[in-house]
Amino acid sequence: LIGAGSISFGTASLLSSLGHDPMLWSPSGTGTKGLIQEAQSSDVHPITSKKLQATSSLQLMEQTQPTSETTIASKMKSTGALSQEFDVRIARSPRELVRSNDNILVVALPVNCHKDVIDKFAPEIIEWIKERKQLVRIIISSHASLGAVYLMQLLRAEWLAGSSSTATLSELDDHIRITCWGTTAITARKTSGTSVNVLTIRKAVDYCTVPFES
Repeated sequence: LIGAGSISFGTASLLSSLGHDPMLWSPSGTGTKGLIQEAQSSDVHPITSKKLQATSSLQLMEQTQPTSETTIASKMKSTGALSQEFDVRIARSPRELVRSNDNILVVALPVNCHKDVIDKFAPEIIEWIKERKQLVRIIISSHASLGAVYLMQLLRAEWLAGSSSTATLSELDDHIRITCWGTTAITARKTSGTSVNVLTIRKAVDYCTVPFES
């Protein structure tokens, strides 16, 4: 999940209830600060032995790095339409998020933040596709302002810029699917740095996918 606000927290709860293992990344570090502090103080999910003395959310993220192989794991609580306590993982960078989640990414941020995160993630997505040669699925929750078109154009530019002269866009199209949701799967309100109130779970969500698969 790209984002750590109300919709991201609520979507994490929904994914967990369906048997998935959600991971969150906060662009500023602020949204996951409470989860990192919870993980640091937890006996169940210890992440580092050193005392955290960060003066900002980003410094907290930098200090919380046990080893490059260790994932930050924490606990989240949800109430309302989904009442549960569940495990979440925290990504420390776009690179970690791209490489740790079965090739599925969900953009769960306010629309005015989409371009900034798309610009950050596009190079990581292309590098991962070239390494693994596997299909990567990106869900935009929810979509607006032709964000999927911008993302696809950026991915294609990155693909051609770093590929051999024989590389074709059809090769990239075989390895990418961007699904645009007309709205979010849930509505939610973040109640703390480690909890969320899921207000509703939608029965259906309209969507479309690019590139078109014939």
